[in-house]
Amino acid sequence: MAMIIILVSAQTVYAITAIQNTAPSASRYDPNSSSLTLAAGQARTFIVKGTDPDGNLRGTEWYLSGKHQSSRFALSGPGGTDSWSYTFNTSGMYAIEALVFDTQNAYSSPALWTVQVDSASIASFNPPTGTKYPGNTLSSSVTVKNTGRNTRSYWVGLSYRKPDGTLYNIPAKQTNTLSPNSQQTLNFSWNLPPDAPYGSYNAITSIWNGYNSNTSLMKSPKYGSKNIKDAFTVVSGNPKQMRALFIWGAASTVLDRSQEADSLIQYSKEHGINTLFFYTDISRLSNSPSQFKSFIARAHSNNISVHALNGEPAWTTDHQTATNYVKAVINYNKNSRTNERFDGVCLDVESYVLKSWEKDSNGDSLPLAKSSVNSNLAAQYLKLLSGIKNTISSSGTAVTFGVDIPFWFDGNGFELTYNKSNRLLSSHVQDITDITTIMDYTDNYNNAIAWARYEIDYATRINKSAVIAFETQKLDNPGSTFYEEGAAALENAIKQVNSSFSSKQGFRGVAIHSYESYKYE
Repeated sequence: MAMIIILVSAQTVYAITAIQNTAPSASRYDPNSSSLTLAAGQARTFIVKGTDPDGNLRGTEWYLSGKHQSSRFALSGPGGTDSWSYTFNTSGMYAIEALVFDTQNAYSSPALWTVQVDSASIASFNPPTGTKYPGNTLSSSVTVKNTGRNTRSYWVGLSYRKPDGTLYNIPAKQTNTLSPNSQQTLNFSWNLPPDAPYGSYNAITSIWNGYNSNTSLMKSPKYGSKNIKDAFTVVSGNPKQMRALFIWGAASTVLDRSQEADSLIQYSKEHGINTLFFYTDISRLSNSPSQFKSFIARAHSNNISVHALNGEPAWTTDHQTATNYVKAVINYNKNSRTNERFDGVCLDVESYVLKSWEKDSNGDSLPLAKSSVNSNLAAQYLKLLSGIKNTISSSGTAVTFGVDIPFWFDGNGFELTYNKSNRLLSSHVQDITDITTIMDYTDNYNNAIAWARYEIDYATRINKSAVIAFETQKLDNPGSTFYEEGAAALENAIKQVNSSFSSKQGFRGVAIHSYESYKYE
């Protein structure tokens, strides 16, 4: 600003023009707000706007809670901006001041920001675990600790990441006002929707500065988070029904390695398996009973039943070998504690695999009505089952007797007379056994339902149990297995089957064949 100064002497009057400097001004440019909240460890850039009517801007000085941090000579002319960044590693209250000065060293009043830096941690996070079913109530707890220096409350968010990557966001909760080093546990409860997709879910929780109830969005900053991968698994079915898994051949050697045996039990829990059809033989039962005792006891403690599984096509006529095997299981049970015993015996004989079993030109089994050989073998098979039933009954032990049969045992031409009764082969089998597992070789749930309906209805009528089994191994006919379709399609098929037969008393549940292929889907 120019100012005229008049000097008067005795003879002369002087007019002198003097320049009067005006101090610049400083204002907040970014953030515009005078106060903000950050999380410990968070960096922030502050921008000040300087204005000088004289056009003499020169620079800025930055102060953090009264301590000089930086002098910068980055301004010129009548206006401009300057920035300064800082990482707030420690919680507390901070004052940021920015002063603008000009070439005449005239300073502005400070542009001021008040910064609250907080710190909080997740002291513990307990999400749902194990197997869940659509419609189940899920419970979680999150313990929040105020690790900062400021007394305040926090907001806690909880989400479950679905198998497809999308989220179920649970309504957020706010802690009480927490003083430094104090903590609080928040409990969350939520129902899985009836259409919850099947598969593994991640559980995610985070601590936030605030919550917008209008948008249901959390407000920054975020102070901490935890992500627990594969916290729980959603499967289809009724938890009261059987969801069995076949453990055949090499897979049964997990008993030789305790860690793998534990992994099998954990895998079963995560995938809703409550029954294991576990391969055994006389040699292992006789030579390594301690392995079975330990494994079965652990399975039982996790609400998983174990049925001894074996069978050979040759047993169709070699009844003694089959009987010896069942006697070995019974003997094992008699020499074991209650929690170490097999819950049942499951025989998979497959008489139709015998070379002598007659087939048509397409390789399909000839109906019993068209083949006396097949009819005779079927009668021998039923005689075997009757003998096994008598062996179990006379032993005085509580062992469930089950067998596996193909879905076509109820087909046209598969009637035969046994014990003076003429019935379908499948019905004779169900008359003798406690549980019949129908091997539904299809990847189409409509077929699975149609092909097992007769056995389910018959089981309901005679007060027995029928189980529908699905294949997951790679087969020559891809339409016979869920190997190509994968776990999601399998779970959907199980859901459809359960829905179709849920009202049938004879429907006991489902089985999956087998562990080695299922666990890699």
